[in-house]
Amino acid sequence: MASNAKRLLFEIMEEGDRGLARGIDLFLLLLILLNVLVVLLESVAELNEQYGEIFHRFEMISVLVFSLEYVMRLWVCTELGEFAEGRGGRLRYVVTPMALVDLAAILPFYLPLLFPFEARMLR
Repeated sequence: MASNAKRLLFEIMEEGDRGLARGIDLFLLLLILLNVLVVLLESVAELNEQYGEIFHRFEMISVLVFSLEYVMRLWVCTELGEFAEGRGGRLRYVVTPMALVDLAAILPFYLPLLFPFEARMLR
């Protein structure tokens, strides 16, 4: 059952119906652009004072979406031949340029949970 779900998710995200995969990619691109806009708007003191809570909630939702996408891609990567050998394959996937970019996007959110410092600007 899990294997079937994994294969289906892989096909949706990577190689199946290109329309659906393209839609997911466009959604993620739009979310990235909106996050850049929110960071810019947050830098305006008046806007941050008035809409800071909305900006914060949007960032939380975005980190959740990006984290979910990262975990899903990490789970299904073994469906690709070059990453097919379980943990070793996943480790090879984690160091690919796209996986590193994805990790760099979400890591600043999680680092302060482990270490007390402000990492939001790293995003």
